[in-house]
Amino acid sequence: MGTKAQAVPGNTTLQVSGPMHRAYWTRERLEQIKQLVEETVVDFESWQVTAYHGEYRGVTLTLVRKLKGLPEWEGLSPEEAARALDVAFQMLGKDWDSMIPVCGVNQLEARDDFIATWKGVRLALDPEGRDPLVAAYEFVCVRPQPVTADIREWLGSCTPKFWMFFCTAHRLQQMMGPCGYILLPQEKIARLMKVSQWQVSAWCTRLRQLDVLEEVERFIPGKKATRWRFNYTVTFSDANL
Repeated sequence: MGTKAQAVPGNTTLQVSGPMHRAYWTRERLEQIKQLVEETVVDFESWQVTAYHGEYRGVTLTLVRKLKGLPEWEGLSPEEAARALDVAFQMLGKDWDSMIPVCGVNQLEARDDFIATWKGVRLALDPEGRDPLVAAYEFVCVRPQPVTADIREWLGSCTPKFWMFFCTAHRLQQMMGPCGYILLPQEKIARLMKVSQWQVSAWCTRLRQLDVLEEVERFIPGKKATRWRFNYTVTFSDANL
């Protein structure tokens, strides 16, 4: 998505520069990217303070999600997006090392962290700045679904919080599409739902045993969260889940 051509009268074309070109970077956009970089560093440092042992995320996660929410960025490859920031940082008189510190479990240099994170992030932050898990959880909070007799017979006893977890995972899978995978970070879900991490782990195990959750890729401590797929076997009565 480096350059788009738009037709104009007279059979000529107007070249519209994308993020990889200097013409894209107005003063306002440079200030915006500077602010987004500062926010991603602050967000990462805040996350480190409360992160549990074994949790992992890149320092540029917030930056990547916000950039992917912009129409002109969402179609860029990881390398194109990194080159776009090369241009922006150069115009700001900065470089990657001065803008984003080397930190995190893997101690990646900022540019490499950005490329790896861009590859891994499937969903951008929504317009309200929420990550996909929070957006899915809040969606089902305001659209509660009844537990039908058929579902109760299939799943067994459904406490309100277990059902909320079930619906949140269902919503996440809908957001990702049937071929995508979802992440269910247990500590984060525990904090959202005010339960223990062990309880979230037990819910995941229960749904996996029922073949509701399929493990796509296994957890790698300090590097990768478990990737799940929620099998589409439920029809909600009423619902826009």
